[in-house]
Amino acid sequence: MNKAGIVICLFFALGLNGYTQQLDLNNVKELISKDKLLKLSGGFSSSVVTYSGTEPSQRDPFVYYLNGNINLNIAGLLDLPFSFNFTNSGSNYTYPSMPNRLALHPVYKSLTGHFGDVSMNFSPYTLNGHQFTGAGLEFRPESPLKIAVMYGRLQKAVEYGSGNDLVPAAYKRTGTGVKLEYEKPKYRLGISLFSASDDENSLAAILPDSLDTRPQSNVAGSLSAALSLIPNMQLAMEYGVSLLNRDTRVQGNDTANTRYNALKMSLNYTFEKNTVGIGYERIDPGYKTLGAYFFNNDLENITLNYARPFFNNKATIALSGGIEHDDLDRVKESRTRRFVVSGDVNYTPSERLNF
Repeated sequence: MNKAGIVICLFFALGLNGYTQQLDLNNVKELISKDKLLKLSGGFSSSVVTYSGTEPSQRDPFVYYLNGNINLNIAGLLDLPFSFNFTNSGSNYTYPSMPNRLALHPVYKSLTGHFGDVSMNFSPYTLNGHQFTGAGLEFRPESPLKIAVMYGRLQKAVEYGSGNDLVPAAYKRTGTGVKLEYEKPKYRLGISLFSASDDENSLAAILPDSLDTRPQSNVAGSLSAALSLIPNMQLAMEYGVSLLNRDTRVQGNDTANTRYNALKMSLNYTFEKNTVGIGYERIDPGYKTLGAYFFNNDLENITLNYARPFFNNKATIALSGGIEHDDLDRVKESRTRRFVVSGDVNYTPSERLNF
């Protein structure tokens, strides 16, 4: 293999699960004139798992994992961080979202790009960390207006009857979204919109009804706002709505189209490093967005919150407790009411050590 071929192979091999690069073109001449034009750093690890037994099992008898990361810095100007993850586990399966990934994240001034297998967060009620294969842009200038957009494939088609019992059949799904945010010192306004749809012609075979897998489409949006009513007091809220069509093949059937609502509010006050507040959240039963993998729904809760730093801000404690219940539509035979508590303690004695 010639040198060019070797370079290309290394690029793809090291980028299977990669997040690359941050690029800043300011002060180009000064950076290139540095003594060290190239700087290489990284790490590598490997592990092996073996399995044997007398009972039939779908586990692989021998599985290996190779993990590592390599970062190439060019003249302090360009970072090329690659990370890779190789395994032979499930190599015969077809996944809706592939475990192997390649991503590029170039940055120029206030503009950040996301290309390849990436994820973005717009809102908990619209697009929330779902991986997609495509492109996204974030524009965060010093001006109050921030913009983010994305487009890509959320999942690839997986045929039924391929002998793969672990990965269910799936339609090809694509999505697009946009988020706008306007922020001033005393207030913030935001809106996010997300749309996704399945391609009902992406599968060669017709799926049996017993699988309960149907082509869907979804339009979700959210409005958010934050306002400083008085010094040290902030009121924040977000309202989300999701319009979901659970079977796009059915025309004119209102039962397949459902609207869901979600609301979250909080009021916090800070005094002498103490932050106390009250929170409220309500999510309709069945709330779902195709921009998130999992979503808690059919709940209403109200909580009291407290947070404070200690030891010259090296330690922080955050506590929350309240009451939550389900069955908002009062259709279940029984209703669950529970006391919910969460706590977080963080201690950072130095820049390199954190508990």
